[in-house]
This record gives sequence, structure tokens and C-alpha cells, in this order.
Amino acid sequence: MVMRKKTCLASSLLVALGLLCGLGATPVFADDASLPVDASLEERLAYGEAHPADDSNDYTAGSSMEGEPLAAALDDRSASGSPYWGGTNASKVFYNGYGEVFASPALKVIDVSEWQGSIDWNKVQNSGVDAVILRFGYSTTHFDKQFVRNLSEVRRLGIPFGLYIFSTAQNSNDATSEAYFTQQIVSKYGLYDLSLPIFYDLESFYDSKGNAISPNSASAYEDIVNAYFNTLSGFGINNVSIYSGRWYADTYLKAASVRPRVSWIAEYGPKLRTSFGCAGQYGWQYTSSERLDGITANTVDMNAFSSADFVNVVNLPDHALADGAYYIDSIAKDSSSVTVGNDGQLSLFHAQGSSNQRFILESAGSGAYRIKSESTGQYLSVEGDKAQSGSSVIQAAYAQDNRQLWHIRVADSGFYIQSALGNWVLDLSNGGTADGTSVRIWAPNKSNAQRFTFASSSTVETDKAFVIKSALNPQLVMDINGGSSDDRARLQIYTANNSQAQMFTFKHFGNGLYEIVNVNSGKPFEAQGGSVSNGGAISQYSSNGTSAQHWSVIDCGNGVYSFINSKSGKAIDVPGANGVSGSALQIYTYNGSDAQKWTLASARTVRQELDDLAASSRGLVRENVEYAIGSISERQVLDISSGSTKSGANLQVYASNATPAQRWTFTYDKNGYVTITNVGSGKVLDVSNGSKKAGANVQQYAPNGSWAQKWILVDCGNSSVKICSARKTGFVLDLAGGATSNGANAQVYDDNGTDAQRFRLYTAGDVSKGQIIDSQSAIVTASDGRVFDVTSGSMDCGAAIQLYSPNGTIAQGFGFEYDADKCLYAIKSAKSYRYLYAQDGDIVPGAAVRQGGSASPSSSNYYWAIEDAGNSSYRIVNAASGCPLGANSSGKLVTVSRGDARELSVVFTPSGFQCLRSEQDGEAKARVSDLADGEYLVSPSKNHPFVLDVAGGSKGNSANIQLYRSNMSNAQRWVVSHDDKGYVTFTNVGSHKVIDVAGGNASAGTNIAQYASNGTYAQKWIAAKQSNGTYLIESALRPGLYLGSRGSGASNGVNVELSSNEGASHFALLSTSSSVAK
Repeated sequence: MVMRKKTCLASSLLVALGLLCGLGATPVFADDASLPVDASLEERLAYGEAHPADDSNDYTAGSSMEGEPLAAALDDRSASGSPYWGGTNASKVFYNGYGEVFASPALKVIDVSEWQGSIDWNKVQNSGVDAVILRFGYSTTHFDKQFVRNLSEVRRLGIPFGLYIFSTAQNSNDATSEAYFTQQIVSKYGLYDLSLPIFYDLESFYDSKGNAISPNSASAYEDIVNAYFNTLSGFGINNVSIYSGRWYADTYLKAASVRPRVSWIAEYGPKLRTSFGCAGQYGWQYTSSERLDGITANTVDMNAFSSADFVNVVNLPDHALADGAYYIDSIAKDSSSVTVGNDGQLSLFHAQGSSNQRFILESAGSGAYRIKSESTGQYLSVEGDKAQSGSSVIQAAYAQDNRQLWHIRVADSGFYIQSALGNWVLDLSNGGTADGTSVRIWAPNKSNAQRFTFASSSTVETDKAFVIKSALNPQLVMDINGGSSDDRARLQIYTANNSQAQMFTFKHFGNGLYEIVNVNSGKPFEAQGGSVSNGGAISQYSSNGTSAQHWSVIDCGNGVYSFINSKSGKAIDVPGANGVSGSALQIYTYNGSDAQKWTLASARTVRQELDDLAASSRGLVRENVEYAIGSISERQVLDISSGSTKSGANLQVYASNATPAQRWTFTYDKNGYVTITNVGSGKVLDVSNGSKKAGANVQQYAPNGSWAQKWILVDCGNSSVKICSARKTGFVLDLAGGATSNGANAQVYDDNGTDAQRFRLYTAGDVSKGQIIDSQSAIVTASDGRVFDVTSGSMDCGAAIQLYSPNGTIAQGFGFEYDADKCLYAIKSAKSYRYLYAQDGDIVPGAAVRQGGSASPSSSNYYWAIEDAGNSSYRIVNAASGCPLGANSSGKLVTVSRGDARELSVVFTPSGFQCLRSEQDGEAKARVSDLADGEYLVSPSKNHPFVLDVAGGSKGNSANIQLYRSNMSNAQRWVVSHDDKGYVTFTNVGSHKVIDVAGGNASAGTNIAQYASNGTYAQKWIAAKQSNGTYLIESALRPGLYLGSRGSGASNGVNVELSSNEGASHFALLSTSSSVAK
């Protein structure tokens, strides 16, 4: 603001020419040193009224070319034209006198004071002015006479505005007083609606005799500026900048802490011959002699400003982070992080803690970093040879290339991630925050879409209490003032006293993101009211899920951390590094100082009691082995409702059925806590919502490592355990109401020692493999004289095996076949030829023993070990469960736990009912030469016109086999082949499927179909040539069952089935090749 003396023409001319002796001369106002720095506004204004400035020396601001050689100034002024405006009113462009763009889009801004008199603001608004900067005062006591009216008018008309104060500070004390004056004006007039900053006008000023008495060194102004800015920051006023002339700024305002704050510079010539060190909006006062409609008292200063959302991040300070792995979380949505997608592109995605969301920072010198994806090992690189808004960020192998270099720039909230190619930053496409939003580079625009925080990939343990110690003094720790549980109780540092008010837990909310909860109050602390300003208070408040309550963790190494607020991007900070007990903490721009560093020390809490219990109980189960968890009531086990695989599915009790929904694995963590994982879903047992209330439901949920998913197994004796929750002591798994019926709910409840809180763990036991007895057909007799018996002599699949009084029937004959490969036995009923199995292969004792449906043992529950029980007796043990055979109260055979009183000791006596596989193997071997391999038609007799036929010529599994008049089609041709034991397989030429006994059911009347070859005995036959040249074709499933036709009929469509009528089951095999004997 060029100073003008109202009545002195000579002085006006000197100002216009920029001469040293008269430019901007400003008097020192009457001595106000008697006022205290923190004097009230009323005291200041009263003093200013009592000591007005001399009207003959009434000046406003000073010169833009103070101290510059006159000749150089005039030469430059005449070298080119004047600066000018272009574009449209909606989108102005400002050019310097050389035709170079200064700002686009640009704002036309005037600055006014009482010098302009009473302004007609309606006319000003219609003149194309975009904004105005109002002077409110000068020095520490003088109030601009037109400020109140000017403020009222611009607010009435909605004209954007800023403020300025002309400074006459000679030292930091004066500057502090001017800051108090500024704060008082802001408070009195509610100046929180500024569109432009509060400008601190720093220029030369003189006494009444023309002697310069302003500071004349950069160091003096550094003290003045820091005093003014820091004082206002303490009041929460941070939208503050500096105005000055170009020469003055380059000479006296060049200190590193001052020059970045200069954003408005005056120079009256064709070009502004300096650069801005500020990062945001900037302005050029290019003339002091503008004539504007509505302002008639005097001319007015005219300025060109860049757009309000302009930011040059290159001028922002670099932030130093230690090399290492980090998550890059979005300020716009803190639960989401920059992610490398499957296609290698960068996008935003909700936090998963995965390697494609972790990035390795590698220092590259000069404040720059390379950023490497942990998942791919490649570096983030700007695509193409030229950076521009919208350029993609790709991954590339390491290269010595600026496209791979990035700066982390400190913003007013969070950080910009700036490409070393220029003023371009990482940006969320169109400001989106949905999963999959593209991340690219864009020109900075101050939006949250371009602001990020960094969180170390190392995690803080959750639900474990910590004391958080200051790096300034480890005896000072974070503390809630007064141990209060109230909302807005301040967070402070205080001398350690081991109270719960000084203990905090961390609750995970995102990648490296936590809510930090006070143990005493149960409330997290936050940047109070969502503040984003330096100096903002930190207090506890009821959890509300906002980003103001979320903090990212920066691992500074050696167990030291900083905590960055997710909303503001600012760190928890001890004001002024004042390590005094009782100092309230604040948020402040992250600077890595000890005032922002903390260590975590575990607190001795209830958690440690649980840790001790977990450590002492470790090893009760084997890891990665499947278990069933049974109630004290036999055969009722823990089960996931409906076999669901979804998170939130309920835990209940249900009858054992050996499904994966009833199988569990146990995994210990390093402290001895157990995670219990359902085999069917892969989800883990979880206390719903992490509740600590008795009766809280238990569910399965995706693993998240929380205490709600950790358990402690405690041996209670009598082969039972209690399953303790890690949420709190004395909190155990419980069957609601003690119920054990199907569907009864499981919950957590206070330990009461009842059977409803006791469980048995079942897993497959070891068996003694080996041949104890020879393969044989036998009667199996228990110690009470009863024998093994197929209930009711049934031939059916699933018929139960029982103990029964000896009666000499075939239902009491059983064959024991030793499998040398498995070193185990299969047990076959001589009556049904079905193999015995423990139902469902269940590892839970009490599984019923039944005869199966397959023609051969199909799984481990069909195999048995025979163990010597002493006194010439034996124990029969199921190979799948390791449980020996016993009998229940009704005499049915079941599996029992070892040592159970119901366990059976048996003896074997020879049986006349032959049923061993070895016997049929011998018969097959003896008949191998009866029928040569080759292609045949198979007919009920030598000269019969009907033959075996695949119905409809089908090629599908289970297609029916019938008799049909011979047509020599492939559906009627069969290839005979023998295996190494002499068994015959019949393969259809048309379908390549083989003749198969449906379901492997070894009983008369079972249908015969074709099926893909699987090598089972249901597809094997013994072809025995008869004296009349025909063949009996006997099933390998069991002796006495033959290939036959239903009702012994022979006509089109008659079904082929198993028959026990030997006389009606003869077939002729008619070779279709002359080389094969018929």
C-alpha cells in the first residue's frame, strides 16, 4: 500500500517516482509503550483516540521499491508495456507487461483503508472486482475509521474479503501486542468468514522528522514475524500471511522462517521481479493509482491474485520419514488406502492390511523418496515423458529417473505426495472415495482428494493396555485430566502414577489406524471438535467413528512412535516442547521432534492375568489337527448353524454328524492364547461385538486377531476342559441354560463350574497297525458270550451291527480281510457282503457301527485295527477315529473312548460262511482261461436273437443295460478284458463305459447299467464256462449273484439285473472277430 501524504504534493511526486527520501514515509505514532502487551481492545482504542496521529503526517502503507536504485527502476518501467487483464469476467487471466501469464485464473482484488474515504460498494461490486482487502488498523492502538462501515458493506453484498494491519513493530514485544490487537478485532467482529488471509503489512516507517526507525535486518524481522504468527496461532488463528514490497521482501524478509509467509508483494512496473516462496495463493500489487467507479476520494491499489485454491507444493517443506514400510491412507476416507490392484494400477481400496497396500519408502536424496510396492517390488512412476493433470501412475523397475522420485510435502492437513517432475501430486480421481477409485497425478487444488497420511506397517497390539510416555521425559505420560470420564476432558502429560487414567488401549480401524481409548473412561481421545488447526485441543469423547478420533501410527524406530490425527494430518504435540506435568496436549504440524514422540510401555492389567493363564495352559491340544468339541452329553457337539460359511453365523450345539461345520482346529499365538477355527468355513470363534457382558453371543467371524477371537483352554480333569474367553477373567464358553438339545445356543458367561461350561475334545486317536490275525471268516464273540450279528439278518445298507445270542445263522458270520498296503483290516458281513464302518467316520465316541453300501471299503472309517487285548482276546479299533468298539445299553455296536467300561474284548472262532475276497480271487484266477479277451455279443443262449444292449445307444453314466434284438450296432458290442487277478470287465464299444452293478449293491434284483470305469468290484465279474459252452457271469461283489435278466425273460427292452437264479443266468458270448473262440 503506497503511502500518500494528503497535503504534500512534493511527497506525492516522490512516492510516484520511488525516490529514497520520500517513499512511503510513515510517522511513529505517539508513544504507547505504557500499554501492556495484552491490553484489552477497549484500552487500545481509548489510547488511540487520546493520541491521534498528526493529520499533517497521516500516512497509510509504504513504497514497493524502497531502497532500490532509481535508474534501474525507471529503466525497467520503460522497457515494456504495462501489465494487463485478459480472459472473461468469469475466468480472468492476468499478464505482465511482457505478455507472460502471471495468474490464470486470476482474481482482481483491491485493498482499501480510510484513505479511500466513503466508498460506494454497489458500484465497486459492479466494476469487476472479485475481492477486497480491508485495513482494520495500524500499530497496536489505531483503528481504521472506515473499517466498520467497509466490513458491513462487503458482508451485505457478499463480496469476498481479507484484512490487513500496518505494522510499526520494532521488536517481538511490539509484534506480540499487534497480534493481541488483531485477535481482539477478529473476536469482536466475528471475522471467521474470511476468503483471503489476514495480512501483516511490513514496510519501512519513519518518525515525524523523516528518520527511518523501522528494523533494518532480516534477523530482527524474523523475531517480529515469529512473535506475531505464533501468538495468533496460540489463539487458533492461522490464516495469516505477509504483505510487503518486492525489494523489502528480498532484503529484510528473506529468513527461511519468514519468506514462505510472504504471499502478497508490491512492485509497480511491467513485471514482478521476484518469486514467491509461499505454497498457496499469491498476489501482485501492480499499481497504486487505479481509478475505480465507486471510489472518488483517491485512487486505489489494484492487485492480481491467483485462484484461492492454488497451491504450489514445491514451496511446502519436505517431510522426512524413516525408510521403511508404510500404508498410505487417504485423508478423504481414512479407512481406505492406496492399493496396487491386480492389474498393477493404483486405486483406493478399503483397508485390508495386505502387502498390496504397503509401500517401501527409500530415501533418494534432496528430500525425495522412491516408493516401492511391497507386493510387486516395483516403483511408482509417472507414466509418459511429460507430467500433466490426469497422468497415470504406473509401476516400473528401478530407474535413475525423476519420474520415480516423490516428495512428501507438509500440508495444513496431512501430506501431499508430489512428483519430482513439478507441481503435480497424487490425486483421487474426481475426488472419489469408493473402492476402486483411480489414483493419478493432478495439479494441486487443496482438496482432501490430494491429502494423505502415512502409517507404519508395524502394528500396535489391540486390547492391551499401554502407558504412553513422552520422549521429552519418560516420567511424563499421557493422562486424562483429573481421571475424568466426562466428554471433553483434556488430554495432558502428567507425572506417571500407574492409574487407569494413564492407561490406553488401541482399537484397530484401518491400515495403521487406531482409536486410542482410555482404560478408565472407555472413551477415545480426539482432535476436539474435529479441529484441523495448529494448537487444536485434544480431549476424550464418546466414540463416534469420526476421523477426528482416528490416529495413524508412525514407527520412528527403537520403540518410539508418533501419532497423526486422521482428519487433520497433524501430530499429538507437547506445546513448545514444555515437558511440565499438567501441560495440555495439542495437535500440530508433524515435525518429528521429541515433543511429538512417544514410547509405549505395557501396563500391568487384567490382561496380564489372562496372559499368565494362557501361557500355563499352552499345549493342551495339538495345532492344525481336527477336533470335535463335545458337551458333557455324549454325541452333542459345537456346530455352526446350517453349516454356514458366513461371518456372524451362530454357534450352537447339535448331534454329531461329522460334517466340517462340527470340526475345529486350534492355533496358539506366542502368548498361549488359542484361535479356534471352523474347518468348514475357515472363520474363527468370536464373541459378538467383543462384548464383555455375561450372555453375549458367540459366533464365527473372519479372523481379525482381536481378543474377541482368542481363547484359553484349561484342563478341568475327567477328560474335560473349560474354554475361557480372552476378553476378561472368569469369562467362559457356556451352553445357555445348560441345554444340550439340537440348536441350543452357545454364549459366554461368568464361570460357575457347571457341566454347561465343560467340554470334551475329540480327535482321531492313534491305532496299532499290523497283522495280528490271519485273514479269515469268523464268529466274533464278546466276553459275555454274545456275538456280532447283523440286526434282523438285514441285507440293507445302513443296517446296524449288534451283540446277539449265537444262533448259527449267516447273519453272525463275518470275514476279516487284511490289507497289506494299509496294514489294516476290512470286516465284511457273510450275509450281505457289505463292509462294516463307523458311521460318518466320526471322531466323536458313540458313532454307530453299520454295514455299508459300497462293494469295497471306500474310506478310512471302513478300516479297522485289531489289537491284542491279552488273555487271547482282541480289541477292534476304528482306523478313522482311533476309537475301539463297544456296545451301548441296547447292545448296538458303537465306538467308545479308550478305557471306557463299554469297550469290548472279543475272540475269533472259525465260521463255515465263506466271505473273504481271497476266496473269490482264487475262483477268478482259476477261470481266467475260460474266456479269451476280445470283442463279443452277449446273448441269453447260443442261437437266441436277443443280446445285451445299451438302451438308446447312450454314452452317459448310468444308462440302462437291456436285452434287445441283435442289430450289430456298437451299443451291442462288448470288449472283454481280464485284470491281473483274473476278473473280467465288459466295456461297451460305443460308449467306452463298463457294465456296473448300480450303487455296488450286492443283492438280487439290483439294476445293471453302464458307468465310467472306476476299478471297483461292482464292475468286475468271473466268467465261468459251462459244459454246454455257455457262461455263468458271477459278480465279484459276492458269490451266488449273476448277470441275468428280469424274470429270466428275453425280449426287446427286458431289463438286465443281478440274479441269484443260477439256472436262468447262462449267457453265450459270440465273438465278432474270427480270431476269438466262441
